[in-house]
Amino acid sequence: MTVVDTSELMRPTQRKLHAAWCELAGQPVLAPPSVARELAPLGADPTAIDGRSPAEALLDNLGSGAGARRILELRFQAWWAEMWRAPESPYHIVSLDEEQEALTDRLLRAIDRRCSPTTEPGDIEQHPDARIVCESIALDARMLLTNNLRCIDRVEVNRWAVDNGARYGFRPEPVLYQADATFVGWTEDRAALERWIQAGLLACWPEDDDAPASTVIERTLVGITALTRGSGGKLPEAGARLVNGLEQHPDPIALVERTRRLFPSATIRTDRGHPTYPHAGGPAEVPRSAPLLASSAGPPSTETT
Repeated sequence: MTVVDTSELMRPTQRKLHAAWCELAGQPVLAPPSVARELAPLGADPTAIDGRSPAEALLDNLGSGAGARRILELRFQAWWAEMWRAPESPYHIVSLDEEQEALTDRLLRAIDRRCSPTTEPGDIEQHPDARIVCESIALDARMLLTNNLRCIDRVEVNRWAVDNGARYGFRPEPVLYQADATFVGWTEDRAALERWIQAGLLACWPEDDDAPASTVIERTLVGITALTRGSGGKLPEAGARLVNGLEQHPDPIALVERTRRLFPSATIRTDRGHPTYPHAGGPAEVPRSAPLLASSAGPPSTETT
């Protein structure tokens, strides 16, 4: 099983690209519980009346004087609450059973402090990034991340996991994997590369389902190229591979039409309800941190990605 870090779900194009890649394999994107809580702390747990999240309940009860930023934050978290709750959603939380919860707590107490070099030893048990890592280990999962977690040393974590798996009762294998290199490895053969290109088409599809193929191709080239360059370049090699594959494809128009025949797409449908979707007039993304609180890996044909 492969799970994703918050960084894979935060940025719109990258989130949709990963969701579309999984959708084409008939699988959801999986996240451990602490990723869901970090992404949308008021949307991860359905504790309000009728199974709604606190974010949805707060949004329903906002007065006319609520600020635009506060409303956007709540809408963002309410959208994630809906995604985690709906069976047909492209995004699922992987729940831990009691044994896995106990192992997570045990690992948090045992993990080498070199894995969290910027965190005081006494604070590691409470640190969200450390918990995300330990939940992934307890789930026997591999975690994809765009960059190193903010306070985690990926190399040290993988070394510790290999050296201590037998001692603590988990598989002694690396747990953290860079998304860029992983997707490059997953798309080495031609069939997988074509699925990767189709994922890019779905991730960048215009608002009009019936948009001309040439428009879909143009938007995809622009959107995926942005993932390869500058400060936003989070998938430099995998994104470049997708762009090159689309530009060199022998019949890209036919590929667009084959992709269109796969509609309805859960990735496209759910994203159009996201508060940052262009027609909603929101910003490109909501910050990874939760400012509201301050104020109130194998190819998809063989495993879950």
